[in-house]
Amino acid sequence: FIPIVLFIILRNIFTVARQYHLHLFEFLGKTTLETYIGQFHIWMATTGINGSPKKLLSILPEDWFVTNFVVISVIFFFISYRLFQCSNAIRPILVPSKATDEVVKRNVVLGLILVLAIYVACAVLAMVQGHYVGIANPVATLSP
Repeated sequence: FIPIVLFIILRNIFTVARQYHLHLFEFLGKTTLETYIGQFHIWMATTGINGSPKKLLSILPEDWFVTNFVVISVIFFFISYRLFQCSNAIRPILVPSKATDEVVKRNVVLGLILVLAIYVACAVLAMVQGHYVGIANPVATLSP
């Protein structure tokens, strides 16, 4: 705790120190949202109580734990960076920098219609497969 606080204080005291940064930390800082969301979908393999992950995804034999961790981590960070790039490409479309009230209203309405359409499509697919637990039958359970 003390070394980190000391580093932050010393770095922020001197103007020269604030002009330089490590590109690795810049890269990792840009993708924090994507890595936070992606860790549960990519890194973690199983779901425990209340959705908490129990163990890491494993694509190599159990004897190669460290190698498996490195391979999964590289894949995880690559996918997180691609998600970051996709988010930056979609953001100006959804939230234009010089948006008027009409544009914002239109985007909100279109977004709600899109979410509703996706929900309906998923509900129809679930009913076709027999896995639907909906409002009409709230006590129904999913079959394995």
